[in-house]
Amino acid sequence: MKIWPICRKNREMPEPEALELLREGDWGVLSTIDVDGAPYGVPLNYAFDEPAGTLVFHGAREGRKWTWSCPEPEACFTVVAKSEILAGQFTTAYASVMVFGTLFRVDDEEQALNALRLLAGRCQPAGADIEKYLRQAREQTAVVLLKIQAISGKRRERR
Repeated sequence: MKIWPICRKNREMPEPEALELLREGDWGVLSTIDVDGAPYGVPLNYAFDEPAGTLVFHGAREGRKWTWSCPEPEACFTVVAKSEILAGQFTTAYASVMVFGTLFRVDDEEQALNALRLLAGRCQPAGADIEKYLRQAREQTAVVLLKIQAISGKRRERR
């Protein structure tokens, strides 16, 4: 995976730490360009399919977040964690990761169900029976993957 360079090298997060933040994050903002050429950012929960090098998203089959400027657009997904305003210091302590890649819809039924299982695994208690729900929800649910091409992590520690 390519590391996207940042200007403030003293705040750069090593790749293993950036991947850990991506594994543990709850949600992030997916940024794209819509069919009208307008930028669009939408907060989403996600699952990180680390072996495949993808992020998994879902939502209604129709909607602005899926109206991209081209069939497989480039996109950016940003996760921020451990954010704390440092009063009197005019700054913030934080850890963030940005992922860059290409979006594509999942049309294959079994691949879509596997992706939804990853998402459900983050939201449901272990051992919960989700199969019936997933198969019912699948008819109305779009599954989208972000194939990761580069990652960039950055942090500022509390002093």
